[in-house]
Amino acid sequence: MDEKKIDQTAASSFPFPCELSKTTRLILVFFIATAIVCIVTALGAGHATGRLPLAVKLTVKPRADTRSYQFATLRNGIRVVNVQDNGTKQRAFAVAVNAGSFQDPTQLPGLAHLCEHMLFAGTRKYPDPDGFSNFLAAHGGKKTAYTAYETTVFAGEMSAGADGVEGQDRFADFFRAPSFDPESLEAVITSIDSEHAKNKKDPRWSTMQLLYSLSNPASVLGKFHTGNAHTLSRQPQSDGVDPEAALGSFFNSHYCANRMHVVTFSSEPLEEQLRTADKQFGKIEARDSACQTPVLLAKMHADNVPFPDGSMGKYVTALGTQPQAQLWMHFHLPSTQMDFMSQPLQYLFWVLEYGGEGSLSRVLKDHVGLATDFSVVNDQSSQGTELFIVLSLTELGRSHTDLAMNVVYAYLAALRRNGVDKKLYRSLERMAQLEWDWSGHTDAAETAQTLAERMTRLPVDDLLSGDSLILRPNVSAVSRLIHSLTPSNMNVAYLAPAGTDETAVFGDLEMIELQHYGLKHATADLEDKFPGITSRWNGWLEFMATGEELSDELYVEVKKVADIYNVEGDIMPVVPGAIVGVPKDVSLKNMHANLIGDDDNVEMTLYGERPKELDMTLTLRDFIAIFSNSRADESVTLPIAEHAVFYRQGWVTTSPKVSIRLLLRPLRQLDDYPFEAAHAVRFLLYNKLLAAELAPRMENLTSAGATYSIDVDSEGVTFAITGFVPIVEKATERLLAEFNDYNNRRVE
Repeated sequence: MDEKKIDQTAASSFPFPCELSKTTRLILVFFIATAIVCIVTALGAGHATGRLPLAVKLTVKPRADTRSYQFATLRNGIRVVNVQDNGTKQRAFAVAVNAGSFQDPTQLPGLAHLCEHMLFAGTRKYPDPDGFSNFLAAHGGKKTAYTAYETTVFAGEMSAGADGVEGQDRFADFFRAPSFDPESLEAVITSIDSEHAKNKKDPRWSTMQLLYSLSNPASVLGKFHTGNAHTLSRQPQSDGVDPEAALGSFFNSHYCANRMHVVTFSSEPLEEQLRTADKQFGKIEARDSACQTPVLLAKMHADNVPFPDGSMGKYVTALGTQPQAQLWMHFHLPSTQMDFMSQPLQYLFWVLEYGGEGSLSRVLKDHVGLATDFSVVNDQSSQGTELFIVLSLTELGRSHTDLAMNVVYAYLAALRRNGVDKKLYRSLERMAQLEWDWSGHTDAAETAQTLAERMTRLPVDDLLSGDSLILRPNVSAVSRLIHSLTPSNMNVAYLAPAGTDETAVFGDLEMIELQHYGLKHATADLEDKFPGITSRWNGWLEFMATGEELSDELYVEVKKVADIYNVEGDIMPVVPGAIVGVPKDVSLKNMHANLIGDDDNVEMTLYGERPKELDMTLTLRDFIAIFSNSRADESVTLPIAEHAVFYRQGWVTTSPKVSIRLLLRPLRQLDDYPFEAAHAVRFLLYNKLLAAELAPRMENLTSAGATYSIDVDSEGVTFAITGFVPIVEKATERLLAEFNDYNNRRVE
């Protein structure tokens, strides 16, 4: 049988096999038609009688999370998450929309931001522009909203009670029928203009915009995202564009039911919350034909990538606004938005930000004295991951930014040569799980707002864990990011201290001002600024130089700097290994105290029993063993001659972490000099010096979940240590040992 005959036979017999009789086929058609009618009737009846959409419980949550969650999709396509917290006295609600500044029309930069503000300016049902704010204020509440690249998020919170449903209805009406009150437009634009004026003074914000200004002009990344009075009022009027009409068009095209994500939070049962959400949001329908188009942001902008091949490798010199110079190394990396299961950025941030002895930050700060601060920042969107290594420079660093970058690239070469450390990756996975399990609750408004934003980009099953857990480590994804840290994929910005003479900053370079921000700057090729430097870095990266070879080359570069007389320690940064001592089998034995129902003692009713003094003969290990399952099999006596120890069982927390607070009091004499202001200055200086000295030595323990603080004042020295057993024990012993060592070295 040829192909044509096969097709004809299949068509004539579809949807039944050819051997069925005509009568049988008619009967089957009747039953199918009847079934369809029944289904449609049932759905219609369900809608008419207010039957709720099918809800799915979200059960993948932290161990300490006592809240209940469910997810449902309303008939109009709005996705809803309900959160029940039996202990809350608050009610919260949030909406996230798949629309942000990337969707701004070219002729109206900042329109998405304007829409966010104008949405609060009254509705058809509640026309008073200040009505919602006044209502929340009367019920101990607050509202918040922000516009991001691809989302806009709104949230409100108020005290729970009979008026809670009305508060949520007022909030929902912003998305059902906003009035976009024309009389409020001018005041709202003025408010946005003030917000932009504040952003201009933020050095981090303005520097990022400076670096984004180097992107492809056709890319959405380099757009003016916040808007101001010029772009939202004066310029549109000059061009014959009506901002009010554009605002309505933007809302109708982007604030679609299938692009909205709603979160409710209260102590009410989940079913009741869903019923209210369905009533308040369920009748929002598509307002524009654009709402039928799926939101495929990555594909929408795929032809206009922000940094095409060959477009980077720039060095920007700018006159900064801060008293200290900064160096920004900007790398454009692939987008990691879809890599939430493997979290490759967690690995990359860890190896870059690690602050232990011999680390990249410590070499730059302590060994060669080029920087006083080191940080890593990232900015993510569908356009990619923008990663920034930021150095606050010393006087020496200002004169030798090339040497600072040499140290960074030597470290990046070591990272590439070593490859992805699977043991480190697994330890990060375990640490992420531990911290997520016992992170504790966020407040009502933050919970609602965070979940709403996550709904715009994460699968339902991963809403609670998607930003935290490493569920499927992906070595290839991490390696791809590390191999993207190259000179051809980097721009650099040097910001001179405020007040520096412009001639000294720019020399013969052509100086221009950054549009909307006024930041004076000049741009050159990195290779022109430092001839041969990119070839050196590429050689380190591509030929897999050993640590010894990199160290030798760095020493050669250091010797060229006459101002560096003495290098303290090895100048080749150390790549960290796996986190050691991540707690396992965390004990929950004494996580909570027994409820004290003593009406005559309010303090104990609220906070549990008062601390009890323990046996003075016990060792530190014995003390910890009292509230854990650890064994006191090694004697480590407290290094204090006379001491008193008190223990109080946990009460209001939902974490098995333990806390130790040590107060070392000075011996008082009757003829001691009175406390003076100069003493407070000395205490503060000592406190800062001690903390700076201890930080790198405690890094490995803080990495494993311990936290500590030091406070020095007239009462003595207080150490506060918190963490999981047994890491808190190790941290306490190490902290006291380092404290004694620091004081001994000062005496010597």
